[in-house]
Amino acid sequence: QMCIRDSNQLWERTYGHPDRLVSEPDMRDPTSDAKKDLEFWIELADYYQFEHVIQFDSWDDMLTKYHSTDLDKVRQSMVVANRKQRAELVTSWRRVMDKIKRHNRPSRSMPKQFTSALEQIYQRPKLGPDLPVALPGHLNQKVRHLARNCPVIREDQPRCMCTANGDMPRVEHCKNQYRCIPSDVYYPPTSGHDTHNLKKVGPFLPPATSTVRELVTQMFNRWPGWDEQFQLSKMGEQNRWQKERLAVHLCESDEHIRLVELNNPAPICQQLCDNHQEYFSPKAYQQVCQLSEVKRSWLKWEQDKVYIWNTDLHSGPVSCNMPVLKEAGAIVHAEVDFGNCIYDKQVCKDRLKVLKYDEWRGFSLDPCPNLLRQEFFEAYKNDPEFERVDAFICSHPAANCELFMPFNRSLIVYPTTRLEFGRNDDVVDWRAPYMTIKNKARWSEWIENLQKIAANPMNIIAANSLFEVNYIKFHTGIEAEYLPSWCGDKLDSEAPPVAAVTRRQVLLGPYRDNLDFPRFSEEEAWKHPIMTALTKATNNWKRRYGMVPEFVRLRHQYPHYQLTDLQAHPCIVIIPYQVSVISFFEYYRLNIPLFVPSKELLISWHMKHNQLWERTYGHPDRLVSEPDMRDPTSDAKKDLEFWIELADYYQFEHVIQFDSWDDMLTKYHSTDLDKVRQSMVVANRKQRAELVTSWRRVMDKIKRHNRPSRSMPKQFTSALEQIYQRPKLGPDL
Repeated sequence: QMCIRDSNQLWERTYGHPDRLVSEPDMRDPTSDAKKDLEFWIELADYYQFEHVIQFDSWDDMLTKYHSTDLDKVRQSMVVANRKQRAELVTSWRRVMDKIKRHNRPSRSMPKQFTSALEQIYQRPKLGPDLPVALPGHLNQKVRHLARNCPVIREDQPRCMCTANGDMPRVEHCKNQYRCIPSDVYYPPTSGHDTHNLKKVGPFLPPATSTVRELVTQMFNRWPGWDEQFQLSKMGEQNRWQKERLAVHLCESDEHIRLVELNNPAPICQQLCDNHQEYFSPKAYQQVCQLSEVKRSWLKWEQDKVYIWNTDLHSGPVSCNMPVLKEAGAIVHAEVDFGNCIYDKQVCKDRLKVLKYDEWRGFSLDPCPNLLRQEFFEAYKNDPEFERVDAFICSHPAANCELFMPFNRSLIVYPTTRLEFGRNDDVVDWRAPYMTIKNKARWSEWIENLQKIAANPMNIIAANSLFEVNYIKFHTGIEAEYLPSWCGDKLDSEAPPVAAVTRRQVLLGPYRDNLDFPRFSEEEAWKHPIMTALTKATNNWKRRYGMVPEFVRLRHQYPHYQLTDLQAHPCIVIIPYQVSVISFFEYYRLNIPLFVPSKELLISWHMKHNQLWERTYGHPDRLVSEPDMRDPTSDAKKDLEFWIELADYYQFEHVIQFDSWDDMLTKYHSTDLDKVRQSMVVANRKQRAELVTSWRRVMDKIKRHNRPSRSMPKQFTSALEQIYQRPKLGPDL
């Protein structure tokens, strides 16, 4: 009250000073600044009606209460108050809805006459002509003249005609007075008059305007602007209002070309491309009508196929399994957004909505994951491609399957890296900027979501390594299925399964080995104790036997390589920095002999040099107590023995293990590598057949559980509740 009197702080509490036209009830004047009147009306302000809002009497009082009040307790009290008031509001609005139904449904007929409708429903008299507006000064005469020239609008008159003697301000006033918009016809000045044919806003739109509005809203999901409407209406008049011609013009617009580039053209444009090719110029036809083959195959529904959608932030996992998924009966559509898309262009479309790689933020859906999940659902719930999706597959990171939970489709959670990736992954250096106090809560929520996903019979939990299968079990108690990555069929089908060896160097892989971390230099890598031990062993071997193979790091030898480059070498020696990498599967499928350190040697390397520091992506809390398993993050020897045993290198046949660099050189010279290649060919054929069979079982399960209930939910919150019994997402922390 003091602020109002001293500084007129609430001068906007009323929007005017209208006359009071009733005498009852007796109440104080809301526009008055008298103290008693202010006391009555300010008491009714929102700020004084809600619980737990802290009032202060001066700035000193405010500072005192700020320091003395338990604000966390206030927040909790507000949570309770908000929940209570929300329930009350829903109840109140439900009574309103019931009243509307009760009084409205029996008499739903739409009146046909404006005047009679007002009289019958509200006993209001017929509206007279609009009164001229009194404007100050020299405008008075113009307005009075305008009032004579603007006609009375009759119910049967869809247009109003504003005529003014060469005075555009009066024309504009007429348009505003009668809510008129420019039509498709403009009559040039005649006999010293400006005559504008105008259309009345409302249900009486002429066909030209209706067509323009219909096309623009249908194609671009927006309302046309007035200038755009005027120009398109003129064009329609010139083309004698052929709707198809006007639609072609919109199809050729830059706005629609952008939609085509995103593989999301307007349906009416697709129809015109198929039925009226002659309407387009050759250049425009090429831009508008040539959909990608991926889009065409997707649009061509094949009932016996399972449609799988993927949005990994790495092209490797999904592209590796494309051949076996296809043979198992799937059509895979991937929308990968990541830098290595240049190597797997078939899975990268660069048209993904809402979710983006965005400087690593996409891996954790940062900065507002709850909001992003809801925005993603809203962006895709009416997407025609999503209507035919049967399942979503998530690998990199698997936790982003949370995006797809409300879509009522099968989820294939198939991690190819650790489960905590994107949620609580403090070991990954480039994820450090996004690690905050909320990551523990994000990890806990992901584990709860994964358990709910696993409990739903339409979903599949699998992993591409036995390490990850057991890692999932350790953190969730879920028994995941082991489905190793394929990563084969990448060479020409006519190429022989075993290539001729034409280069003598022994490759040291994989492309990344962390020996030079974090500098990533060739010189630093060869200074590493593991590499100095190799150099020492080769020097000793050369002194004893006179010959030794040349060892080269793959990264240094081939900054960029083709798979045939690798096949030309006698073998690859793998120096593991991880327990499972996609490159291992690629090498194995090429039938290249592989040498790996034995489990004992690898454990010793790790205990001495922390070689496998990246085998887990973080140190997330274990949130389940069963089953009793060893800690995968521990560096104790017994724990390492259990978990390293599960690495990919020790699960595949014909991978040659060595206990030291001397042992590696001995086995290199004594092993028939051609025979190993032939054995790998047989093993790969066998495993490919097993993988196709396993993935076919997955496809059958998806069909069995998914096809009968294909309806797409329309509400994010209710979908999460109904499908997974998950509570409503709160605001992002």
